[in-house]
Amino acid sequence: MRFKYYSVFLALCLTQKLSAQVLPKQLPAKRTTANIKIDGNIDEPAWKDVIPAKDFLEFRPTFGAQEDSANKTEVFLMYDNTAVYVAGYCHERTRDSISTELVGRDQWGANDYAGVIFDTYYDKINAVGFFLTPLGEQMDSKYSNSGMGEDDSWNAVWDGESKIRSDGWTFEMRIPFSALRFSSSENQTWGLNITRRRRKIDIQYMWNPVDQKVNGFVNQEGAWTGIEKIKPTLRLSFSPYLSVYANHYPYDVAGQKNLTTSFNGGMDVKYGISQSFTLDMTLIPDFGQVQSDNQVLNLTPFEVRFN
Repeated sequence: MRFKYYSVFLALCLTQKLSAQVLPKQLPAKRTTANIKIDGNIDEPAWKDVIPAKDFLEFRPTFGAQEDSANKTEVFLMYDNTAVYVAGYCHERTRDSISTELVGRDQWGANDYAGVIFDTYYDKINAVGFFLTPLGEQMDSKYSNSGMGEDDSWNAVWDGESKIRSDGWTFEMRIPFSALRFSSSENQTWGLNITRRRRKIDIQYMWNPVDQKVNGFVNQEGAWTGIEKIKPTLRLSFSPYLSVYANHYPYDVAGQKNLTTSFNGGMDVKYGISQSFTLDMTLIPDFGQVQSDNQVLNLTPFEVRFN
């Protein structure tokens, strides 16, 4: 009988342990009314009232290993009526441990980096990510578990700055709601994951563990809970253009100019009809920028292919 009770007790302990491993992490959302200056210094008093995301676990190469306490990562999130604010402290033993390289926007290079990944509809299928290097260079991507994987060609307009320190580097981001798509519900929960990569030892960490043996990336996310009373912003942008043309043809005829000029102008307009549809319009297109194909006289039975 004693063995039976012991077996039941052991089974319950194992079940609780496995459940604790499976349950995603949660981070409570914090609304702020403070004026946050995006300069890479996380010295505003508002950040001190935020519960940090910490206790990162290794994503690769060894899944599940604990982050070294001397190189710990702390990330803070807040929001207001217009944007999401993200700040972080990536600790290092020495300044020389930080890997930096100027490579330009959307280029990973040999840089350390840190970033946040939001699944704003919490569908565990689609997400967007925003990343910064220690030199403040930006990267952003779209993610999908439906076959697209990672799309680095997607770009959003947001602010970010970093500062290198003697014991690591810090960063701040301001991601306006115009760069995100989310529901109009009064109370929301977003899927959330946070990552950090240390290039010199080639280790990447995740806040909520992501096991490469499990199919999918977005579905292995944590949750940012308690987001209240935020509204999608008006998505409207104008991209005006002006073009000038000069044409020189030697007519060499009295009373007829050899040089003629012309001007053209217009704009591209993007308008968000809803969170799912965007209207793209062009007013007075500049067809002079369209490349035309050479005329081909085809006397064969085969069609002509234009690449």
